[in-house]
Amino acid sequence: MYYINNFFFNIEKITINKCVAVFIAVLGVSFCLSESVSNNFSQTLKGDFLMMIGVIAASCFTVFSGKYLNKYGNIPVMIYVMGSSTLINFLITLFFGSSFENLYQIGEVPIYALLMLVIPGGVLMMYCWGKALQLISPTQAAISLGFNPLSAILLGSFILDEEITLKLIVGFLSIIFAIT
Repeated sequence: MYYINNFFFNIEKITINKCVAVFIAVLGVSFCLSESVSNNFSQTLKGDFLMMIGVIAASCFTVFSGKYLNKYGNIPVMIYVMGSSTLINFLITLFFGSSFENLYQIGEVPIYALLMLVIPGGVLMMYCWGKALQLISPTQAAISLGFNPLSAILLGSFILDEEITLKLIVGFLSIIFAIT
């Protein structure tokens, strides 16, 4: 997606090497994702579709945020982005979500767990992503996203005791090859 946005909006030129690398990375990720397709196809397809929407949104941010990050700085842009997205999520929840009763039932331990997700998965990630976009091109930043499935495979194995299968190894190696 990043490469398509870069091409259509004339931000960066697409080369044969970039196209081949993207194709290999997509094949590697698809190969890894095909591991659990047979278990519950409709849920898997729904999850993959939602991830694709997230990738499209992230690619738009990656491609278009660079000039604002350079002009205003990383922290102000990230505060604006995260603040406005929080407000929009709150409004969506008011109109389409369930009641807030579940929010009041969150205990002390889940609050700490949520903070452990928010700090590295939200604040730290967005800060590093914005800082990277100030220093490198959108394509270079997008290539680094190939490490997301790699780290998910490794962390899933170490933390959740998920099995590393041959499909995951082949996908893992193809992603590394594409990034290289």
